[in-house]
Amino acid sequence: MSGADDLWLLAAGIYLIAGTIKGLLGLGLPTTAITLLTLFVSPFQALALNLVPMLFVNIWQFARADNPISLTRIYAPYALSLSVTIFAFSYVTASLSLSSLQLFVALTVILFALFNLFQRPFALSAKHDTRWQLCFGAMAGIMGALTSMWAVPLVMYLLSRNLSKKEFVDASGFLLLVGSVPLGFGYIATGIVTTKIILPAIAAVMAALIGFSIGEFLRGKIAEVLFRKILLWFFLAIGLRMVFVVWQGA
Repeated sequence: MSGADDLWLLAAGIYLIAGTIKGLLGLGLPTTAITLLTLFVSPFQALALNLVPMLFVNIWQFARADNPISLTRIYAPYALSLSVTIFAFSYVTASLSLSSLQLFVALTVILFALFNLFQRPFALSAKHDTRWQLCFGAMAGIMGALTSMWAVPLVMYLLSRNLSKKEFVDASGFLLLVGSVPLGFGYIATGIVTTKIILPAIAAVMAALIGFSIGEFLRGKIAEVLFRKILLWFFLAIGLRMVFVVWQGA
């Protein structure tokens, strides 16, 4: 896709969908947006375009948390580990080949879908919570730097805390926001993000915030479990398609 007007429309349409899912589930914006964007533009362009709406929507989500100061204190080890790792590994992304990046994105989408479809309850020792936060934060940082998607380690860790729906949404908003900042610095420093994506990104932000409000409204109105399963099977199908495309081009 080459036309600037087409990219505006594409970004607005995709981020309206992604923002709605984010508002409904508390996460899934980069997974949805990048999965759909890579059907039309290169993975590098998708990563660049995703950065700005991801940052603004997570600021919006975190600002609506019940106790932002408490969240910052509780999840400080995870936030530190995530920030350092995601910034360091963001420099690796620019050196990847197009097919390698496509494969990383595809495998991340597949892992996200499979884990959330077939997850089973588990618990981590509260005695060693700081160590677990550092470990899962590092895993999320590596995955996030390469693909802008670090929801799988995040979801795994938060599920182990047996949080309520609101607590889960608040905590995920904080940790997704924390990761967005160093990722942005890394992508800008390596030239992945340029001024060319500013205007389409603005359209994406506006659409994503509208979608987020729609998702928040729908959160208590529809059967979230059914919607989530349909969405995850869709992600799985798209991820498998992306792997097939990379394999065909090899």
